[in-house]
Amino acid sequence: MRSSSAILINEKGSVIILAMMILVILTLLGIAGTHTSMTEVQISSNQRFHKMAFAAAESGWQVAVNWLDTREPLVTVDCGMDTTGGGVALSAGKFAAPDHISVGGVNYYTATSEFGGVQFVPGYSTEFMRHIYAVSSTGTGPREAQSRLEITAGKIGYVGGY
Repeated sequence: MRSSSAILINEKGSVIILAMMILVILTLLGIAGTHTSMTEVQISSNQRFHKMAFAAAESGWQVAVNWLDTREPLVTVDCGMDTTGGGVALSAGKFAAPDHISVGGVNYYTATSEFGGVQFVPGYSTEFMRHIYAVSSTGTGPREAQSRLEITAGKIGYVGGY
């Protein structure tokens, strides 16, 4: 029978144990690197989807402001827009239309316009007033990404003498 000191001095098989430990450590580092890489890809995708939703929201408020800019006489009631019939018309609620670029069939926006009142314009006569509108637009992109923009728009218009 061998003595316990002879077993400790015998180094046969220690290299294989050391190699297995190194392989386990390298495997764990590889798994951690893969997990980090997958997380970065998800973050990048989410940023891209948010940018798509933001672009759709920007389209919505620009359409709303352009629509308000073409109204004569100026809109003085809460209003919405509806482009589903091919043209822009007043509606009781809000307006929703597919964006001209559809990403995955989901990219669209909704926009609402509310009349906020009138105010005198410094440097103009009392025949001209600034009409103020609150415009909000919500854009939606893939994976339910949403972006909401709220702006205040104004248009100076002739209202006649008081």
